[in-house]
Amino acid sequence: LTSEALGEDTRRGEGKGRLVWVSTWMLGFARGHRPPGRLAPQRTETDIGIASSHHFVVTFRRQGCITRYPHFLVEGFFMPGQILVVDDQRLPRQALASELRDAGFEVFESADGEAGWQTFCQRSPDAVVTDLAMPHADGLDLLERIRSQSEVPVILFSAYGTVQNVATAFREGATDFLSSTETEIEEIVKSVAQALAGEVAVEGTLALNDLFVGTNPRVQELRERLAALAPLDIPAFVTGEAGSGRSSAVRALHRFGSTRGGNLVRIDANTPTPDLRTRPRGAIELTDIENFPRPALADWCERIQDLERVGFARASRIFLTSALPLAEWLADAEFSAGLGRFLRHAAVKIPPLSTHLEDLPEIAQLLCSRISQRAGRRQRLSTASLVYLSEKPWPGELRELEKILERAITFTPGDQVKRKTLESIVFESEESVASMRIARLARQKSRLLEAIRKANGNISRVATSLGRSRSAVYRMIEKYDIPLERKE
Repeated sequence: LTSEALGEDTRRGEGKGRLVWVSTWMLGFARGHRPPGRLAPQRTETDIGIASSHHFVVTFRRQGCITRYPHFLVEGFFMPGQILVVDDQRLPRQALASELRDAGFEVFESADGEAGWQTFCQRSPDAVVTDLAMPHADGLDLLERIRSQSEVPVILFSAYGTVQNVATAFREGATDFLSSTETEIEEIVKSVAQALAGEVAVEGTLALNDLFVGTNPRVQELRERLAALAPLDIPAFVTGEAGSGRSSAVRALHRFGSTRGGNLVRIDANTPTPDLRTRPRGAIELTDIENFPRPALADWCERIQDLERVGFARASRIFLTSALPLAEWLADAEFSAGLGRFLRHAAVKIPPLSTHLEDLPEIAQLLCSRISQRAGRRQRLSTASLVYLSEKPWPGELRELEKILERAITFTPGDQVKRKTLESIVFESEESVASMRIARLARQKSRLLEAIRKANGNISRVATSLGRSRSAVYRMIEKYDIPLERKE
């Protein structure tokens, strides 16, 4: 491209070899404009350095320090940076270092975590690629030390990446975790280049912002954890009250994660268990696992163990959801030793609406926009409507709010949903919901009493006949204040 073709804002790099033109996007980035990634330089002075087909350096001077970003893709060339490779196995380390050098990177090598830390302190590399299991100090130890001083990308790889190791690595701030038995060296080089260029799942992050809106710290933490979980292959556990959006979170993890493009199949306590060996790779959601009988949960635990042995990346990803919090599940010794071993490190909780009511106006307005668009209309909630909705408790969480808005939008002829319409819909809903709830509770209590009578008070037999776990039966007995008198 010529400078005329790119416009007046372009600059030509100086140096030897084939010249590279700096695009207006690059200059916009250098001036501090936020690019479509996570890098957002804060600068007081910007210099554009030498540019050629092999080298391009941009420096940002901030708070008296110079931060170097020599790692951009310009006209099809990856701009090299300095990479530290840490691995106690000499031949694999040298093979990876050689491949990185061929890609234009400057590479430093270390044989263990302790030596890697010394090299990191001396060289200040732009990224680190490290093995997990090493003598003296392993990859997680090295990651922890680096994160105490720097936010440079750190990529871990291992042939023994268990769920716990992967979850711990990402919790400590790893950029990526790769299986050395399933990943070619070229894939590691590509991961390094993407990490240096600040390429993150922008699409997924933006979509999560739309799915779970709000500025409350709990909602922000939820978005961050979902974004971290999405690209992994390990099972994930989503908890939250009924109607809080657990299935929405699972769909987001699937849509923007490692199984995107595949089918997402929902399985409840009454669904036959599929044969995972014959299924194409996709995702499976085990919904409301508190309703699953104990044998079914034990069977799924064995299936997940089988998937771990062959590698989670080769099979369908498993998502589990529950209305019960993780702590309550882990208090159960059988669960903690089984499924809990996989889920305790990859669990995310949807915060109840009552904990971030300040976000409700934004949530309600977004739901209103989506629902009205599905109906082929464009409607908004009036200010009075938003105030009314913010003042109400929502025991049914977002699902209850959505149902109210669906009816209100249906009976609104204009482009604005008025408070009077909402009040009428809510009144009707509360009456019908209350009567249905009373009837449902009465039926549930009647079935429980009949099961206890037939089982002669034996809780294990009661749980089997109802298709529930023993802990669920005990909670129902406590809820309905039923005295247990086992007959001989």
